[in-house]
Amino acid sequence: MKVSARSTLKLLLAMLAASAELFTQSSGPGQSRDHASVVDTRQIVGQSVAATERSWQARDHYTYTERDDDRRSDALGQRIAAAFRTG
Repeated sequence: MKVSARSTLKLLLAMLAASAELFTQSSGPGQSRDHASVVDTRQIVGQSVAATERSWQARDHYTYTERDDDRRSDALGQRIAAAFRTG
């Protein structure tokens, strides 16, 4: 029972040390997270989402036509064959 309690205590201390290390890494070395950076991030993401939604709505007002032109000429530049395909 004594060994088990000691192992549990070591595990608990290791987890506490690791979580403290991760917590300090999340705010950067020697820096604290400020409120302005969180607001700026939310603003940037919000603007990106709004721009994407506008793009998706605008795509319904445009059409896209693909045309494949296959033209062949002889050595003098005279057309010998032409094929057009619209898809």
